[in-house]
Amino acid sequence: MTEFRCTRNAPYVTANCLGNQDTSSRQGYYVCAASKKEALKIMSAIFPAEVKDGFTVELK
Repeated sequence: MTEFRCTRNAPYVTANCLGNQDTSSRQGYYVCAASKKEALKIMSAIFPAEVKDGFTVELK
């Protein structure tokens, strides 16, 4: 298994928070998965309402 750092691409609801539009400043979620595709599936299961906005997945 590989650990991936995943972030949600959807804008935050609170306009004045640090990660509102800048996804690089978000803490992200650390997901262990066999592949990037599997990490995306895990994030989609956790945040089904945000699938349309997508997720960023990178190696930790």
